[in-house]
Amino acid sequence: MQELDDAHKKKPNELWVEEIALLQAYAEFREERAKIVEPVKLLKEHGPPKKQSIESVAKSLQSQFKNENRHAVVPKHRPRRKGIGSGADSSHEDLETVKQRPKHVDMSFQKSLEFNLSHSLMTIPKNADHQADENAAFSSHRPLHEVLHLFNPDGSLFRKTVSYAGAYSDSAINPLWIMSEDSISPLEALVIAKAELCRVKNQLDPLVNKYGRDKWSQHTASLNPSGMVVRHLRQTCKTEMGTNAWTKLFEIMDHFQEAVPAHSISQGTLRSLHLCEAPGAFVCALNHFIRTNHSEMDFHWLASSLNPYHDDNEGLWMVRDDKFIKKTRRHWLFGADDTGQLMKIDNIRHIWQEIGDQKIDIVTADGSLDSFNQPNEEESISFPLILAELVCALGCLAPGGTLILKSFTILESQSVALLYICQQSFSIVHLFKPVTARPGNGELYVVAIGYRPVSPVLLEKLAAVVSPSISGALLPIEQIPPNFIEETVNMALFFQKFQMDAINASIQLFQNFHFQEKEDFQSIKRKISTQFVAEFHVLSLPVNERLVFDEYVDGGRPVFGNDDNPQKLMEGHAIETTTTLRPIRSADDNSRFENTSMSPPTKRSRHTAREGALPSNSPNLTPSTVSSGDSPNAAITPIHTVPGMVHSFKDAVYTLLNLPYASVAKQCLGMQLDRDIIAKPEKYVITWLPESPLSFLFILDEGVFIMPINESSPPVLLSTVEFPRRKKGGNIHKTIVCGHLVVDQDHQDRIHRFLITDVLVFEGHILSSESLHLRLEVGRVEIVNPIKQRALESGVKLSVSFRIIPVFPFEHINSLRSILKSLTHSAYGLVFLRVAPRKMSDNDNVHEAMRYTIMLSDRCEAAGIPLPFGTIPQQELFDLLHR
Repeated sequence: MQELDDAHKKKPNELWVEEIALLQAYAEFREERAKIVEPVKLLKEHGPPKKQSIESVAKSLQSQFKNENRHAVVPKHRPRRKGIGSGADSSHEDLETVKQRPKHVDMSFQKSLEFNLSHSLMTIPKNADHQADENAAFSSHRPLHEVLHLFNPDGSLFRKTVSYAGAYSDSAINPLWIMSEDSISPLEALVIAKAELCRVKNQLDPLVNKYGRDKWSQHTASLNPSGMVVRHLRQTCKTEMGTNAWTKLFEIMDHFQEAVPAHSISQGTLRSLHLCEAPGAFVCALNHFIRTNHSEMDFHWLASSLNPYHDDNEGLWMVRDDKFIKKTRRHWLFGADDTGQLMKIDNIRHIWQEIGDQKIDIVTADGSLDSFNQPNEEESISFPLILAELVCALGCLAPGGTLILKSFTILESQSVALLYICQQSFSIVHLFKPVTARPGNGELYVVAIGYRPVSPVLLEKLAAVVSPSISGALLPIEQIPPNFIEETVNMALFFQKFQMDAINASIQLFQNFHFQEKEDFQSIKRKISTQFVAEFHVLSLPVNERLVFDEYVDGGRPVFGNDDNPQKLMEGHAIETTTTLRPIRSADDNSRFENTSMSPPTKRSRHTAREGALPSNSPNLTPSTVSSGDSPNAAITPIHTVPGMVHSFKDAVYTLLNLPYASVAKQCLGMQLDRDIIAKPEKYVITWLPESPLSFLFILDEGVFIMPINESSPPVLLSTVEFPRRKKGGNIHKTIVCGHLVVDQDHQDRIHRFLITDVLVFEGHILSSESLHLRLEVGRVEIVNPIKQRALESGVKLSVSFRIIPVFPFEHINSLRSILKSLTHSAYGLVFLRVAPRKMSDNDNVHEAMRYTIMLSDRCEAAGIPLPFGTIPQQELFDLLHR
């Protein structure tokens, strides 16, 4: 230690290095509460630290998880994926070329699957009258491909749709009928159909109780014929927020081309509202459809969902990923009380008020409520929310508009009444089950086209019904035309048959679906995913036409295991970041749609900034507690908001690059950040952390200066930083330097110094960390660092960059567990603190590093002295550094 101190005294101008990096151990996440595990210890070393192999780290972690049945999965090797940038690889066919493809490709079964399933594995009872008879013998044998309607000549796999024929009554709905009866009159045919469906569902209970819900879910997933569609679309079409919900809406929009109103096409503008939208897949799918089918049309959108940042929503059934909401915060409406609860009429009226006279052309509603404990009552449990969505849509749709409303099995009288209101309010009403909706669930979509505005009196009567619980009848059954009821019952039985067939097939094949049949069925699923692209004319969307073009969003929690997108393993859930203040609207503008059209950032010249002349158009912003929608400064006017994450680079953002070092060092030292740190989007995004160092991550090219904002430290030329060069059998795609600014503790709006923390090099799917001396396979160890997917895919220089591993102030280290869990939905992890002074010998450069390990086991080792967890004062550490 004395030797190191002496070395530092000899070289007072040397740049000290410190870092806190969070490494999360790879493990399958479970729903149960995560337990703290003992991390792999990294003991204090003198001299060059030995390189730890990822195999040793993974084996240690696997042994810890063994008792909990958590098995690390080594990802299979995959060839490098094609880029999605503006290069040659991103070219795609035009719409006419795709439409000329044959819609149905050759998807014949392997012999083993067809014959074995039809004779030994698959026996499904036929019961045309839909009567329940538990003792009835199976009267026929139907192969799996018939049960799931994979290759029917009528194309029923892709065309499960029924439509109402036309007008059923010449008279409009009388507002006095709404909730005029306290009791609900059941329909006998629907009661029988529901009882039969419940009987089939109840057969699952002993299987789930015996084998576990996870195993049953895996089995039903393996029998989902469209199970590979999402992955195929992500690989071939580079879908934004490519989830199952994305495929459903895109399928609906392509299947019902008339869903885009004629007046929107003629005017060249489409306005949409997306209810219960989080995490954002429907709006991304609609944007993809509009950009590839109506490229000349301007697209404006708003969305509403439960506010993930409101305390009242804690513990509610909400989405796990809020990244898209953060990036597009100004498009989201959370109602009068900011909760986003749609079953409160005040929040619906707030949405109507925000929309004003600029009515909506397309409303989508994809809400449902948790019916886990009552799976047979899914329809009735979700009915209050579905009604609230309908009321909200009726109050803001433009004449001729379209409503796409998620519903469930039409086996309740309340659902029949709701459909009758839809039929009376729209020219055409379809019931549709997308191919990517699992065959065994009751999910349906009401596609209502050609809105005929309801009377204000009827709308107010319906609004008065909105509530989390509805006890009376929405409409008296006797006021609904008998022919409408008859047709609705037939529709319900049509979809009930599909659902029962799929559930029965799953039951019969459980524990009997042999390996060869699974392999053959996997081949069929791959062909179906290919057919989906041809059937619905899915084209690749350029990155700059996405809603969020500066970061990859996928709509789910971090994914582990064999996945085609390993970059997601490193994204995690980053802590709050902030960007420039963006005006939502001017003081005299009531239009919520003003300037909300998302467009790619304007390119700026690399030589915009001149030495000695720093632009000062950045807003006043100081490091403080920042959350989505909250202003970090009380002086900021209410007409501005600070989004949780950067959603656009059209305005000025902060940067330290592309400016001469002399200018930055001279003007930034001791100056306010908001006036002197400016940005060009070519380089990086700054991440703000409350009361902590300012962290960022940026891509550098050789010959670029790294600029330490320090009175004594000179600029560091990038070529002097030790990078591993191209190795035998390896290919270095990107070199990334991590760093953070340390601000003055007394004046946190002033820069104290700049510290280089790490050098990361990507080699295919391997992440090498020079400072940590680790070589990490992303399939085994996750780095809590939101690395963008496009970093490894693009062959051209990106117009955006990255954010860094979070850096925490030492006085807050005691709350590290909760922070780690909030970032990763798990408390497993390793935390390393490294303080590495640089020693210059007489002959050559020698690096000696002391490593300090902060462990999650409530102990800390620093300088060989055990200390209680979280008791390293920041000032003492700085004193240690500057001895």
